[in-house]
Amino acid sequence: SGAFDADALKGLGRNSTVWVLTPDDQGADVWKSGIIISIDANDCNVQVDGGRAQKILKRLVMPANPSMLNGVVDLTELSYLNEPSILHNLDHRFQLDKIYTRAGPLLIAVNPFKKLNIYTKEHMHAYTNKTTEEPHVFLVANKAFREMRDEGVQHASIVISGESGAGKTETTKIAMQYLATLAGGTGMEEQVLQTNIVLESFGNAKTLRNNNSSRFGKLIDINFDSRGRIMGAHIETYLLEKSRVVHQARGERGYHVFYQLCAGANSEERSALGLESADKYNYLSGGECITIKGVDDGKDFLELKRTLQVVGIDSQLQQQIFQILAAVLWLGNIEFTPGEGTKVTPGGIAVGLAAKLLGVPRAHLEEALTTRTISTGKESIVKPLRRE
Repeated sequence: SGAFDADALKGLGRNSTVWVLTPDDQGADVWKSGIIISIDANDCNVQVDGGRAQKILKRLVMPANPSMLNGVVDLTELSYLNEPSILHNLDHRFQLDKIYTRAGPLLIAVNPFKKLNIYTKEHMHAYTNKTTEEPHVFLVANKAFREMRDEGVQHASIVISGESGAGKTETTKIAMQYLATLAGGTGMEEQVLQTNIVLESFGNAKTLRNNNSSRFGKLIDINFDSRGRIMGAHIETYLLEKSRVVHQARGERGYHVFYQLCAGANSEERSALGLESADKYNYLSGGECITIKGVDDGKDFLELKRTLQVVGIDSQLQQQIFQILAAVLWLGNIEFTPGEGTKVTPGGIAVGLAAKLLGVPRAHLEEALTTRTISTGKESIVKPLRRE
């Protein structure tokens, strides 16, 4: 990795500015700025980071852009469009709190991991009224909406992609907020926006890299009428990380909703669901991380209940949902006897509470947890499971 065609240095000579791929103090390959002293057949003498000249293989050297191009709003304006030049330009803008950069028709966003005052109503109006062309998610959303409404494009799509922690969840919410402001008026836009809170509670979790990481993919289909007003939406989710319900790496959490339920349920709900604090459940304590700094799970639970009401899930259905969540937690606390013919360890309260919450007889639940049924033609064979 990191090898490039030597022709990339064609036209460069003494005192030309370049990028050099070289190990840092931890042994990781990083790009450092350098100045060419001389160029030979297979290598270059380069003064790296103002230090002594070093002999560097040509394939580890890339040309740099003149300083006058630092921080350009569109990467296609760079004379040299190579990896270190792109990273340098993004970093230059990032240091100025300019987290958005264009790459032709694409928008690149760098997660600032802090609040920036660039999403106000004034900013929305500037992009709506086309008084600015500064790269921004508002600009992308506005262009997609205008093409759909004014140019007869029936289906416009915004694809938001990136690795964990890149800011996909927040970018999606920002784009939806802009569209709701631009195309509101039916009252439906509030319901569409509130779905984000529900999706995050049930599908997001704290990971080592991100306190609010989406552990699933989603396709949000927003429908507009002929006047460009939001009429409804359909959300399709896929590839949920199911294993996170029962296991988390150290320093990570399961899905937010379980911790919110344990922290925010009122006394009546706690009694009905047999709820304990989150640290009492095996499915929540495996990562040794119960809380998130700066996050109030109890407050978020109240917000979730309000949001569920807004999107049409009444209090009765909510309680049924919470019953299932509590049942999952109690299932994780059931203990089993070792060896062949595994049975539920007698004396524990977990299996009884889980059965009650699921609305099934305790004996039926125990049988389902300790045996499996194999169908062979017209016959069914019930085999015991081992705890291992």
